[in-house]
Amino acid sequence: MKQRAAWLSALAVLLAWPLPGVEAPAALAPTTRGRIAAALDSPLLARGFAGALVVAAGTCARADGFELVPYVPRATPELFARHADRCFTPASSAKLLTAAAALDLLGGEQRFRTRVCATRTGPDGSVARLWLVGGGDPSLGYDGLRQLAGAVHAAGVRRVTGPVRGDGSRYADAYPEGWTVDDLLWYYAAPVSALSLERNQVDVTVHPAARAGEPARVSFAPANAYVQVSAKVTTSAPGTKAALRFARGADPRELVVRGSLPAGGGTRSEGLAVLDVERYAATVFVDCLRAAGIRVEGGAAAGEVPAEAAELAGLDSPPLRVLLQRLLKKSDNLYAELLLRELGRHSGGQGDVESGVQAVRDWLTRQGLEVDGVRLADGSGLSRYNLLTPRVLVGVLNAMALHREAPAWYAALPVAGVDGTLATRFKGTAAAGNLRAKTGYLATRTALAGYVTNRAGDLLVAATMFNAVTATTAEARALHDQVFVALADSER
Repeated sequence: MKQRAAWLSALAVLLAWPLPGVEAPAALAPTTRGRIAAALDSPLLARGFAGALVVAAGTCARADGFELVPYVPRATPELFARHADRCFTPASSAKLLTAAAALDLLGGEQRFRTRVCATRTGPDGSVARLWLVGGGDPSLGYDGLRQLAGAVHAAGVRRVTGPVRGDGSRYADAYPEGWTVDDLLWYYAAPVSALSLERNQVDVTVHPAARAGEPARVSFAPANAYVQVSAKVTTSAPGTKAALRFARGADPRELVVRGSLPAGGGTRSEGLAVLDVERYAATVFVDCLRAAGIRVEGGAAAGEVPAEAAELAGLDSPPLRVLLQRLLKKSDNLYAELLLRELGRHSGGQGDVESGVQAVRDWLTRQGLEVDGVRLADGSGLSRYNLLTPRVLVGVLNAMALHREAPAWYAALPVAGVDGTLATRFKGTAAAGNLRAKTGYLATRTALAGYVTNRAGDLLVAATMFNAVTATTAEARALHDQVFVALADSER
């Protein structure tokens, strides 16, 4: 009886306690609407297309927005809309869809394992063949390969008589549709492989000589035995304009640098994509094995691991919730593309773009979002074939605002004026340290979508998308910024 009385007393207290949250705002203040409309009606956008949507998701129990309290009654009112259902090329704002679906379906603790496999180990510590098998880890670097080489040595291997093969067959489609040929040289369009190393790029740096007429020095990092750089760069007179051309040679390993760089003008560095990444990773791994005291006689190659091969060593990536910080804050295309393919495998597909896209579309449908007219061709937004609406971007953000992984989701987004792709924007405004949003940029196309808390404590979810505009990138970004500053400044 005492337990029953205590339970009834506790229930009475709960019933008497007011429900958390406040009533949702009915509309934006007229001054705020005017500021947003002025940005979207700018003559700089007159020849293109501008879309925007703003909804209120709830109130913030903490200033950083990690603890969202729904309105009472539960509502997400639409506060502003302009062409919210028109399709736009989203550029990198499409990463929001890939990241959200991955965090929901795979979970924040998901890790990606790189394995070293062999068919058998002889009594003298020799193996005939060794495979470095990629598991989709986008963060795998040279330090990771050194750890794996040490683990192989610790497993008793002292000699590899045949080749070391790199296996990236877990995923298909090195290049999605809609990636343009002029992108493929550069780091942001590196080929996609389940065995990716150092983001499949090298940074090539040109160092001018002290005096004009002398050859410039060209280096690349991380240094390795796979990449070959062919350079013919001279040092020009101080104050002259740099004239450098980066290209790819006939051999997939060769990167070509030509031109001139002025004396006293500082170095010039560019990130370039590495091709045949499975062979590249295997080549670097051979060097790591040798440094660990293992004799490798067969060199490096690419090839799939046979089913009968056993794992000798493995290395797990950081958890997905950590990887997402690189994906969203730095807008890393390779991270997004690898996750898209893993979503495809997770949903029962082949680990290709098609199955990954279908997994994302199915996830959007389960969130109650309209996918008719939505077109996805990749996971990163680099494809020119993608089409999204402001309503879909806002819907994804709204779905994640109260998600079980909401803290990880918020932590992964760039913070205005603080880090990532927003580090230099919004400084000195009400949005600084407040707005958490994903940027998007392709030539003539820009986007910004995220969360901002207004002065009344409402968490507003907003997306702005501009396509086919004649404004410069800086001008377009300034107009996006005007919208979000107006929202941060707003009262009820």
